[in-house]
Amino acid sequence: MNKKSILIVDDEESIRVSLEAILKKKYYVNTAGTGLTALKMLQNDHYDLTLSDIKMDDMNGIALLKKVKEKFPKIPVLLMTGYSSLNTAIEALRLGASDYLIKPCYKKEVFASVARCLKNNTTGNDEELNRKFQEKLNVLPVQKSLTKRELEVFSNLLSGMSDKDMSEKMAVSLPTIKFHLQNIYKKSGVNGRKGVLKIISSYKVR
Repeated sequence: MNKKSILIVDDEESIRVSLEAILKKKYYVNTAGTGLTALKMLQNDHYDLTLSDIKMDDMNGIALLKKVKEKFPKIPVLLMTGYSSLNTAIEALRLGASDYLIKPCYKKEVFASVARCLKNNTTGNDEELNRKFQEKLNVLPVQKSLTKRELEVFSNLLSGMSDKDMSEKMAVSLPTIKFHLQNIYKKSGVNGRKGVLKIISSYKVR
């Protein structure tokens, strides 16, 4: 199996050195001290994952995320954040981040999050997902369209999977699953998991 390549982006050298030391045992690793440098490196070389801090001076992680998704949409982005910027991390998920790590990051957590993001970076088919679940989605009073990831969560929800099982199957963190579920409930105007399943069940017996 070919080793995956990771680009670490952080304006603190000590963080870059520490993460590189952890990840280079299993992956090819390069580092960048600024978002602008990272974009140039992504332009010139192939990377399977970008791991970036959110709080940086020249270009913060959110701005970098937007640029990566615009120019290199197939490259997953894993962001790191402190507790004080957790709301920003949630916003990053809305913008397309694959997941986020909360500092301080321990070795086990870093490996697990990186593995989840790389495993999850498979080419999907939005149209197929929409077609597959459209009939059931039409039953719900959805006010806004669901994203591809929300469709996946919705499918697992209908199969009766727990939040933890969804997390393991979809290779994302438990907070990320809860975030998507809350979006589904909000968009559908339904009060939680039981509300969704109740509507689907009532539809089946018609």
